[in-house]
Amino acid sequence: MSLQVVPRDNESAISTSKTKQGTQADSFERLIIWHRKKEKKKKDKNKKQK
Repeated sequence: MSLQVVPRDNESAISTSKTKQGTQADSFERLIIWHRKKEKKKKDKNKKQK
């Protein structure tokens, strides 16, 4: 039993560090996507004006 507990703790520690890095990457990607959408809206507005 005690042998099984150790790897589980290890996995959870690894997964938490991964999620911390993952959330940073996700928020960065979301920022890029949001920026692209904003740029696209600007282009769409320009198309409508022409």
